[in-house]
Amino acid sequence: MYLSQTGPVYPDDISLSLALRNWGEGASNAGSPGGHGAQAQTGDATWLHTFYNTDFWTTPGGDFSPTISATTTVEIWGQDYQWASAGLLADVQSWVSNPAGNFGWVILGDEVNLGSAVRFGSGQHPTNPPHLLVTFQAPTPTPTPTPTADISGTVVQCAGATSNPLAGVTMTLTGTSGGSTTTDNSGNYSFTGLASGGTYTVTPTKAARLPGSSGITTSDVIATQRHFLGVTLLTGCRLAAADCATPFGLITTSDVIAIQRFFLGLSTGIGNVGKYSFNPVNLSYSPLTSTQTGQGYDTIVFGDTATPFGNPRPGGPSQDGARNDTSAGEIPATVGAVLLPSTAVDGAITHFTAQVTTTMINADARLVGFQGDFTFDSRVVTFQDPPVQPAGLTGSNWNVSGNVLPGKGPIRTLRISAYSLDFIPLSGTGTLFELRMNRRNKAAQSAQLIWAAPPDNFIFIDADLNTQRPGSAATGSVSPRAN
Repeated sequence: MYLSQTGPVYPDDISLSLALRNWGEGASNAGSPGGHGAQAQTGDATWLHTFYNTDFWTTPGGDFSPTISATTTVEIWGQDYQWASAGLLADVQSWVSNPAGNFGWVILGDEVNLGSAVRFGSGQHPTNPPHLLVTFQAPTPTPTPTPTADISGTVVQCAGATSNPLAGVTMTLTGTSGGSTTTDNSGNYSFTGLASGGTYTVTPTKAARLPGSSGITTSDVIATQRHFLGVTLLTGCRLAAADCATPFGLITTSDVIAIQRFFLGLSTGIGNVGKYSFNPVNLSYSPLTSTQTGQGYDTIVFGDTATPFGNPRPGGPSQDGARNDTSAGEIPATVGAVLLPSTAVDGAITHFTAQVTTTMINADARLVGFQGDFTFDSRVVTFQDPPVQPAGLTGSNWNVSGNVLPGKGPIRTLRISAYSLDFIPLSGTGTLFELRMNRRNKAAQSAQLIWAAPPDNFIFIDADLNTQRPGSAATGSVSPRAN
C-alpha cells in the first residue's frame, strides 16, 4: 500500500487482521488534503456502523480476527510498503475456498500514542491504489487418459482338432505405434495399451527350420508318398504342407524327395521344406477402436505333413513332446532286432560294403519305411557317395538314402531314411540295406557303429504312419582282419 501521510510519531507498526463482517463504502468525502473527516453518508462504514446508519458492528471499531495476519513497519511517506506472510496466504486461500467470506482486512496502527496516525492511498487514489499481489503455481492439470485397446490371439499349426499351438513366432506390430513380441508355449501373444483410434498391422514370422532338425521325419516322407500313390490322400493343411517343391500345385515325387533330403540334413533340393506359411499373412486394424481378442493365425510348415506335428528341438527333445523317447503313435515291436554290421576288413581293402540286417519281418506288419541315426569314428572310416544303397529286403522298389550330418569332431553321425516306392511292405529276414564305406586308417584300429539314442534311434514306420522300434538295435564295428 502507498503511504501518503504520517503523523509526527513514527516509525509505526501497521498490522492486518481478517475482517469478519461485510461493510460498506458510501459517498462521504473529506476533500483535499483530507484528514479532517466528513459526515457519514448512507452505506458508509463508521466506528459504529457496518452500513450507516442501519447496521452495526458487534464490537465498536469493527469485527476482525484477533489473530494478526501480517505486520510491517512504516516510516517514510510517499512510498509503497508490502505485507507478506503465511497468514495472508491462508486468508487468501480461505477466500478462494469461500468467496462469500471475503471481507478484506482491517488495518490496525498505533492505538496508544498521539500523533501516530498514518494515511494510505485507498481504492480511489488516482495513481497509487492498494494492490494485492498473489504469486502462485498453477496446478498441473490431470491429463485425460487416452483411450486404449489391446490385440491378442493364438498362433497354431494346422488349425483344427489336431492343431498344435506354435511357440516362438515373432509377432511384429506396425502403424501408429510399433513393437514386437513372441508367442509363448501355448501359442499366445498380446499387444496391450495401444492408442484407440490408431491404425495397426500385426504380422507373424518365424525363421525356417534348419535341414536335419527334428519335427520333419521319414513319417512325413511316407505320408506324402501315400498321397502321390493315391493310397491315403492328404487334406487341408497337411495337403498344403506337402506342396513344397516344384511343380507347385501338384503333389509329386519331387515333394517326397525334397522332404526326405531335408530330413537327411541336405541343404539343396529341399524346395520350401522347413519354411513357415501363415494364414492370414497379417491382420490390419484401420482404425483400432476396441480391444480385439481371438486374433488367430493358422500355420503350415512345408514338409510337416504327418500328425502329430513336431516342433524343432534345438539340442533337445521336441518342444511339444510329440516325437520324444516314446513317440505318439508308437506301437509294440514286431521285429526282433536290427543289427549294424560287425565286420573285419582286409588291410589291403579301401572301399567296401557292409550289410545292416534284420530278424524276421512279417508282411502283415505293413512296414513301408524306416529311419535312424548311428555314430561312427571318422578317423577310421568314412562313407562313399551315396553312403547307403538298397539291398536284400529293400532291393526292389525302395528308396534308401543317407547323409553324414554336419558336425565337428571325429565322432560323426550318419542319418538313414528309406521308404517303399510302391507301398509294398517289407517281408523276410536278412539284409535290410547296405552301407558303402571307406577305410581311412589301415592301422590296427576299430571303429564302433552305435545307434543313436531316442528320438533319433532306429524306427520302422507302417502304412498307417505308426512307428515301432525293433526289440533291439544292435551296435556294430569295423575292425582290421587278422592275418
